Amino acid sequence: AWLCGVPLLERRRANAAERAGDAVGAEHPPTALSYACAETGLGVLRDIARRHGTTVNDVYLAALSGALRTRPELHGPDGQVRALVPVNVRGPGDAAVLRNRHIPLRIPLPVAEPEAGRRLALVAARTAGRARALRHPLVRAVFRSIPTAAGGWCFQRYFDPAHATLLASNVRGPSSALAVAGRRVLRTLPLNFLPAGHRLSTVLATAQGRAVVGFTTSEPRAAAESLAAAWLGELRALAAAQAAATGVTTSPTALAR
Repeated sequence: AWLCGVPLLERRRANAAERAGDAVGAEHPPTALSYACAETGLGVLRDIARRHGTTVNDVYLAALSGALRTRPELHGPDGQVRALVPVNVRGPGDAAVLRNRHIPLRIPLPVAEPEAGRRLALVAARTAGRARALRHPLVRAVFRSIPTAAGGWCFQRYFDPAHATLLASNVRGPSSALAVAGRRVLRTLPLNFLPAGHRLSTVLATAQGRAVVGFTTSEPRAAAESLAAAWLGELRALAAAQAAATGVTTSPTALAR
């Protein structure tokens, strides 16, 4: 919740301005954020991915591409949408390491493609090629050789709005039931931070057989809610494309809650 309170990295600028006595900086507080989420069964995404020969993350990004088609104000200056997708590179020897080990992929989202099935195919092709390159042992070796002191600089470069339009995270949780202080966790809500200069950040969290996509934006709350609804609508379109190709239908009640 603290990370989502203000756009990431803008906090540092605001603090620096305060220390310097910058009255101008004090007059322009960090942007207020809005949040909404869309929830469905994890089996819905898995079924679409299996029948199209893709991954759950591909389905998530393809639905996101469709949801952004009619939101040109959230596209980049060149009309493109480049999603920054963190890819986990933790290995067997990283079990005791209590920090992230990931390399960001910049995936151009096919927001101009009008057909849902084609969008999924394009996303899958783009992610597969880039992910394959990251599996090379040399890439991981170079990543691990980066000094910790350089992490902050690299971190800011990752999220530079000149290079990436939005952050699209994917967090996989356990399939078994969760409990806190003896009480079962019934629902999880993923809350993603918003990098400075960005207007939208999304995250897919899967746990206990459910899939929840969180939308954090500098737009009004109605915009966040419309994006969540549009993402579910695109998921229905993907299920419909799947049904047309295979003759198998998905119950509308299984898609949304």
